[in-house]
Amino acid sequence: MLANWNKMYDTSKTIIFVVDTQNSEQFLASQAEFSILMSNNSLIETPILLLFNKTDGVISPDMSYLMDMFEVDEHMSERSNFE
Repeated sequence: MLANWNKMYDTSKTIIFVVDTQNSEQFLASQAEFSILMSNNSLIETPILLLFNKTDGVISPDMSYLMDMFEVDEHMSERSNFE
């Protein structure tokens, strides 16, 4: 599905990007895809929600690490439509 995501952007009114915090092996791949999403100029007006899922799992994720990795503070300051 990754290859087709950008084809769905034109019809999307909102984007919810979910990161599985219990799957640390996918963090870098998720971060790379999220970076591509956030750099897409056609999505400047589209509301985007970054959701860290399973934060209450058996292995507690380091949320400050994830927040830094996904540049949450930067996106929050640059976009009014980012949560």
